[in-house]
This record gives sequence, structure tokens and C-alpha cells, in this order.
Amino acid sequence: MFVRKNRCLGPLWILPFIFWLHSAANRSSADEVPSQKAVLGDRIIARAQILELQDNSQLGLNADGQTTSIAYQDFCRIGVHTAPTRFPIALLTDGSYLSFTAIERHKNQFILQTSLWENISIPESLLRAVILAPTGSADAWYSLLDRVSTATGRNDQLLLSSRGWTEGILQWPESSGEILQPDRSQTLRINNEDAQFEVKEIEAIVFSPILTPLTNTKSPGRIGWKDGSLFACSQWRVTQPGDFVEMTLRCGVVLKSLDQPAAVASAIASLTNRPKSVSFLSDMEASSYKHVDWLTSKWPLANDRDVYGRRLMVSQDTSRRGIVEKGLAMHATSQAAYRWDKSAGQFLSTVTLALPMERGSTSPGQAIVKILGLKNGKLETLYTSPVLTSQTAPLDISVSLEGIELIVLMVDAGPGGTLGDHILWLDSRIHK
Repeated sequence: MFVRKNRCLGPLWILPFIFWLHSAANRSSADEVPSQKAVLGDRIIARAQILELQDNSQLGLNADGQTTSIAYQDFCRIGVHTAPTRFPIALLTDGSYLSFTAIERHKNQFILQTSLWENISIPESLLRAVILAPTGSADAWYSLLDRVSTATGRNDQLLLSSRGWTEGILQWPESSGEILQPDRSQTLRINNEDAQFEVKEIEAIVFSPILTPLTNTKSPGRIGWKDGSLFACSQWRVTQPGDFVEMTLRCGVVLKSLDQPAAVASAIASLTNRPKSVSFLSDMEASSYKHVDWLTSKWPLANDRDVYGRRLMVSQDTSRRGIVEKGLAMHATSQAAYRWDKSAGQFLSTVTLALPMERGSTSPGQAIVKILGLKNGKLETLYTSPVLTSQTAPLDISVSLEGIELIVLMVDAGPGGTLGDHILWLDSRIHK
């Protein structure tokens, strides 16, 4: 049996060169959450603002100028997930990652300190990795996150700035006291020999993957925060008379807020979930898919990724990009078909031209999307878009599926040919 040795952290880990602390006063006067699109199962709210977290996992919203309450479980999405803006980050086995300011070790528990939550107790078996250093870009962050999430083997693994990945068994000091200080070294046992590494060179630590397997990572429910944290969250509750919020992560870890529900709501950047009335096309198998090659390589039908295999990335504003979890990607000229049972229902999606591979460049794409339906043995055109370019705002689509046997999604080339005609079908879903 493999036994993890000497996994005993000292009482406090502080990394002053990467801390970013907020005072209680700053938390209380957090910036107002801007209005953004809220995607529900059967409709879209063009301008939604989260006002407060309410009991029983309800959200108080300003929705198109009206105050209302909507259950968390009724959302597909509001906002987009963004990469972390501060480090270090703790990655849990349910896929949650938390920005923290300090970490303590008590027996087999890690205690995280944050600026928004009371000290968070995490069993050793639930902590998959710690990422210490910024990665420079959203693409680099998600690449590192994928590497950490897919790591295998029995050994602990270190990412070193000077020599890449190496592995062994971390040897923590038995005595109490601060560890992992930038001016100190860390011991890793490799092939029964101890090797010393300067802490300031360590960019990430993956704890033995065989002892920290990822679970429930595809379960719905994600809450993104302005600092880039992302919680795999199944529910929350608000204490009466609303003094704080308790959130329960998918892995069972419970977080208790330092602030009242309205202040917690102001720190939220995004929400995703999966209403029971909704089926996402990216979770369904297409009955057929065809890409007609002009002068380019064959392009795939991509589920929850773009045609290059990246996450579905959209512009959050002029400086930041964010991730949409669910959707399809297609390149001109192509078509994908999905079977339907003729019953009443809606197909809904938001279509937009994908961002170019190179940040700062402009996509030359000019594409047209169409939705066709097979009804009574004949194909009918249910929707045709204008020519989509990099200057076109995302288009929200909703078509009736009553009597439809086959739903056909098409991407046609615009007047400029197929170069850059890479279309994202965001939140593509059927509501019934």
C-alpha cells in the first residue's frame, strides 16, 4: 500500500509576494455587479443584475428593470467564468478552485484563509493541487489547469519555473512553524534521495493523484467569483436574519461568508447550472455531421469546446476573456443534425463568431447560420441569420420544435470565403 509520508504542514503558510488582501471595509463597499445577460431554460434576460443571495438557493435580481427572485436551479448561465486574478489557488477534487491568502495544516486537515469566507477546513484527501504563481494569460491558466487535473501516478508532482515538472514524495517538516517561504527550500524525495528546491521556483504542486482522484467534475452548478475562484456548488442557505451565507461545495466542504448576502452577491462574476427542463445539445449525440471541404482541413463538430479544442471563450470586455461551459462549435461549411420526437419544445442558442487564436488580432470570418427542421418529410428553414462578422453582436435564437423530427444546424460561408468562419453555438439547448 502506498503511504504518503510526513505530510505535515506548519501552522501557517504566508506568501507575501503574491498576497492581495481586502479589508472588511472594502468588502462592504464592493463594486456594484454590472448588468449582464442571464440565460434561463426558456428565455434570456438581456440585462440582469444580482442584488442578493437569498435563502434556499434563491437569487434576488434586477431583471430588465424589475426586481424579482429566481431559483439557482432555473439558471443555465449568467456571466462568464474568468481566469484567476490572484494566487495562490487551491484545486479541490470536485473541480472547485479557491483563491486564498494563507494555509494552515492541522493533522489531516488543510485550513484556508480567504478575504470572503471564514477559515475553510479541507480534508487532505480533497485537496488535489496548489498553484502558486500566475500563468500570464487565460489560455495558459486553462492549459495548466488541464495538466493538473489530468495528472496520474502515485507521486507528488512539482512544476518548477526552471526545469518543468518533476515528481517524488514531498517531505514536510515535522516541527510547527511557517513553511514554503519564498526565501526557503522544500524537500522532495526522489528515488530514495532528498532533493532541495527553492520555494520561489515552485509554480504548482500536485498532490499524489492516486490519493486525490477528481470526482463529480461534470455535475452541474458552478459559481465564479471576481477573483477567479470557481466553486462546484450544489446549494446555499442564508441564516436568519441574513447575517451570512453558507455554501456547500459538491465535495461536501462548507463555506461560511464573512459578510452579509448582498456583499457576497457583489463578489459573484458568473453562475451556471442545468435546469431540469433543459437538454444541452453538447450532451446529445448528433445523428449526423458533415463538413464540406473547400480548400481547408476537415473541421470537427466540437462539444463544449471550439474547433481547436479550446474551451468556449468569449470577450468579457476589452481586456478580459471568459469561458462559457456549454455549447457547440462548427466551421463553415458544415451541418449537424439532431433527432427530435415532434413534441412541443424550443431550441435556443446564442450564436457568435469565435475569437481568433491570437489575442489582439481580428477574425476575418464572415459566416451565416441556419436552422432547418424536418417536418412531415420536408425540410423547412426555421431561422437564417445575417452575415456574422467580428463586429456582429451575439445573436439570441429561439425556434419552435413542435412537429419537428430532425433539427439541422448549418454554418454557411459568407461572401469572403471560409477563412475564419468559426461559429460558436453558446448554451445550445432544448427546453421542453
